[in-house]
Amino acid sequence: MREHASTDAFHKFKQQLFHFSLTRILSPLHPAMKVPELVLFGDDYYRCVIYALAAYIADYEEQVLLSCILCNWCAKCIAHRENLDEEALHRCREHSDILIKEFEF
Repeated sequence: MREHASTDAFHKFKQQLFHFSLTRILSPLHPAMKVPELVLFGDDYYRCVIYALAAYIADYEEQVLLSCILCNWCAKCIAHRENLDEEALHRCREHSDILIKEFEF
């Protein structure tokens, strides 16, 4: 396979495989993006809604704000911010519960 990795045909095949895979994975969402759905909003009015799938690009500071984590702090592990490449313990529900119990927001 490596001998074909730089050919145009293989590049096109990888591209088509990627797009076909995404199409297949997201296909259950397709009807919601075509058929309006009646939804009750917080102001007690019903509105017709058509859902859309879109990308959102944010820099690090905005991602931190939106995900409600602390700046320079990893939400997945407890490694020190200056040494993130080292094997670190992954966070778990028990760890989060202890943090919530011990510290004030």
